[in-house]
Order: sequence, then C-alpha cells, then structure tokens
Amino acid sequence: MTEIAAVVEGLYRALGDRAAFDAYLDPRITIWESDADRLLDGLPSLDELRDRRAARASGPSPVSVAPEDIRADVWGDTAVARYLLRARFPAPSADRCFRVTDVLRRDDEHGWRIVHHHAEALSLLDRSVPPHAGGTLTYGGYLRLDELLACQTPLTDAHDELLFVVIHQVYELWFAQILHEAALLQRRLEDGDSTGALHTARRIAKILKTIVGQLDVLETMTPRQFASFRPELGSSSGFQSHQFRELEAVLGRRGFARDVLDERLRAATTRRSVFDSLLRYLAGTGLAVPPDALDRDPAQPWRPRADVRAVLATAYADERNPAAEVCEALVDIDEGVQEWRYRHVKMVERIIGSRTGTGGSSGADYLRSTLFRPAFPELWEVRGA
Repeated sequence: MTEIAAVVEGLYRALGDRAAFDAYLDPRITIWESDADRLLDGLPSLDELRDRRAARASGPSPVSVAPEDIRADVWGDTAVARYLLRARFPAPSADRCFRVTDVLRRDDEHGWRIVHHHAEALSLLDRSVPPHAGGTLTYGGYLRLDELLACQTPLTDAHDELLFVVIHQVYELWFAQILHEAALLQRRLEDGDSTGALHTARRIAKILKTIVGQLDVLETMTPRQFASFRPELGSSSGFQSHQFRELEAVLGRRGFARDVLDERLRAATTRRSVFDSLLRYLAGTGLAVPPDALDRDPAQPWRPRADVRAVLATAYADERNPAAEVCEALVDIDEGVQEWRYRHVKMVERIIGSRTGTGGSSGADYLRSTLFRPAFPELWEVRGA
C-alpha cells in the first residue's frame, strides 16, 4: 500500500518534467481521459493529447496537482490504486477534481509502473471538492449546505425571484447529474453491458421526468410576478446554459456557434455521441453494423443511413432481445428531452407570451422551433419499417 502510494505521489510530483513523469508509466500504457475521444494506447498517444491540451490551454495554470485519499490493493505483481486528483487554481478559480483509477504492474527491472490510467472529471467540474478534514462528518458538512444555501442571491426584493433562482439552479444540478449518468451509459454500452446500460438509461429518463415536473412549480408564477424582476435579468438567458449545450452534444448535436464553444463543449463535440456508443453496443451483440459507421469521425454530425436503419430493424425484430430494450430506453431519453422542450415552450408562453426572451431570442417562437428534433431520428424512423 505504502509502496503504491509512493508511486502515485511521485508521478504527480514529476508533472512539468515529461521524461520524469513518463518514467512512472509503462510505454504500452492505455489511458482513458475525460477529454480524450478514444482509448489512448501507448506513450505516443499520450503525447498527442498533451500537445492538444497545450494548444487550446486558456486561463490560469494550476498552483498544484496532487492525489488525495489514495487507496490501493495489491495482488502479487499487480496493483490497483484509486484516488481523488485535485488541481488547485489561484483564487477565485475553483479546484478541478478527478476520480482516478490506476492499474500497476511490477517487474524486476523497473519496479512498479502504471499500465492503465482512468481519470474521470467529476460531474460538478467547476465546484471545488472539500478536502477530508477528519473529525465527525455532519449532514450539513457533507452536503456543504452553508455554501449551497448562500448561492441564492436575488437581485430584487420581489418575492417570486427566489423561486425563479432556485428552479434554475436545480435544473443545473440535474443537468450535471444527467451528464454524469450519460458518461456511464456510454461506457456500459461500449462494454456490452445490457443490464447496466438499461439501468442507467432508465435513470436518465426518470430525471428528465423530474425536471419536466418542476415546470409545474414555475408555472405558478404569473406574468405580472415575473415582470416584477425581469428587467434585472438583463441579457442572461437559459439558452446560455453550458451544461445543456454539453448534454445536446453528448446526445449528438454538432455545429454549435464558435462563440459558445468552450473547452468542455468542444471536447464533447469531438467524442463519440450516445448513438455512436449504441452502434458499438449493437455490433458487439453480433449485428452487422457497417464498419464505416463505427469508425466515423465523431466530430461530424450524424447523417441518417438506410443500412443503419436496417440494423436497428433487426435489433427490434425480437422484442425479447436485450438490444431491443436498450434501443427503447434510448427512445425514452429522447422523448424526455423533447417533452422538456415542449413544456418549456408552454411555460414561456404562459409567463411572457410572444415577447422577446431575456437573451434577445424570440421567446416562445424560438423555443417552438427547437421542437421535434429528435436526438436519435433513426430510432423513431425504424418504427415504421
């Protein structure tokens, strides 16, 4: 345990010195990183990722990068280390944290070296994770309630503004959770885990039902009540939600305007979408998914294909087949997103009518134009095949 922890700590102390850092890695290492669009295989692939990161780097550099709460299991010459990796940034920037799992092997010549590294950005990437301070953990401390409840800062004395703030903050928390679940869904699909994929997809669908239900609460606000604080919102708008854009990208949307492409959204648009992961899952079940559909550039928008629809039709031919259930679970997610868009339209019509939205959009007219754009069109089209 101590020996493994020393390797992990030494690895991050060597950051900035590529040769020293790489000495802790097996040259044939495989790597999963949150901003990589594929499994990296070997040090040359890691170098390519480093170069891409350096080219798009912006903002302050971390003050320190260090592992916390290292836990290790050792079986002979094989070990697994799990830890939280924290990158600290100068104030007021928040820490960035990652859950990491490393697999290590030992040989007589080099000792312990990392042969597989998996780092997953925490779903609330831009919120710091409190270091373990010891002592008794309380309910409020675990949930960081003092900080959470200090985040509601209405700009006016209007009674109803607090409701508006709370509802939208809760939306963002649910979007974070959906992104967290969607990453797991894609891993389970690509691993061929039918049961796990079904469970995760159904959880996402339930969350979408929950956020649709929250609109019932917001619709208790009358147009006059909204007008009492609306001028203070300025140009802010729900269309500026970074997480919802990222969710759209995860579900397959491409072609975002350049001015909204931040680092996370750009990374999401270059990774495989949920539908790409579904095709890999179907291929793993033995279905004849066209190779060029599996190996396509995920940064490009998906174009409907008759041969892929034929594969989906085959999957649906036997409703007892887990593949058919998995496809239906993705339809539930797609329907949930569309239902949320529809209810959002009706809520906006109730509260602001046909007036211009706070972000300068055409309000309900703009929202209406986003309806009936399924994320997985072929899963709908195959129903008529």
